[in-house]
Amino acid sequence: TTLTETRSESGARAGEREGERERKRERSTSSESIMNHYYSQAGQAAQGTGHQQQQGLKGGGLHQHTNQAAAQQQQQQQQQQQRRVSTGTRARPSPPQRNPAPLTHAEVRWIIKKWQANKSRALGPSYDVKGLRESLAGDLVGEWRDRAAMAKRSGSYWTYDLEDVSVSEVRGVGGSGEVATAKARIQESAKLVEKRGGKVRSSYKDPYDVTYTLKRTDAGWRIIGVKI
Repeated sequence: TTLTETRSESGARAGEREGERERKRERSTSSESIMNHYYSQAGQAAQGTGHQQQQGLKGGGLHQHTNQAAAQQQQQQQQQQQRRVSTGTRARPSPPQRNPAPLTHAEVRWIIKKWQANKSRALGPSYDVKGLRESLAGDLVGEWRDRAAMAKRSGSYWTYDLEDVSVSEVRGVGGSGEVATAKARIQESAKLVEKRGGKVRSSYKDPYDVTYTLKRTDAGWRIIGVKI
């Protein structure tokens, strides 16, 4: 009987120890499940936060950076404009362009009389062509130089006596005011004289009508065309 009781007690104690070990394993398994669940949720939350931050850099963060750059550029432009205003370098409106005053009858008459004087010196006994550019421009300068050289080679010269210049019309050509035409009547007497002996080869005294074309240059009005 005593042996049977002893075995029963030993079996009971062994069963208790086995039950205790089972309860410890259950507690350990439950604790691990709880920790795994916690870390899993924490990891998902961290991943979601990182994804949101990355999306913020791609979207709203880039947009914010662009707005800042535009604001800085606008501020720099305003500062530059203020500096231009303070230094007086701001562009000023140019004054309205005005057409030059039209050529008058009196001015044309004076131009013609000056031309007659320069013509007399160029074709006269001195063959002085220096004054041609004071009255002529363009091809006429060379043309009258050639006439002076021809008269010199022929051994003759011209004498002129201007009696009257009357201007009947002055008209601008185009709208620039740089070219004009003028109609005038010239009353002069002229003689072609041989340099040796003074013999008169030819002469005329009848008045003649001339249409002049004049052009405004930096040196003033010049004759560029003559039509008799």
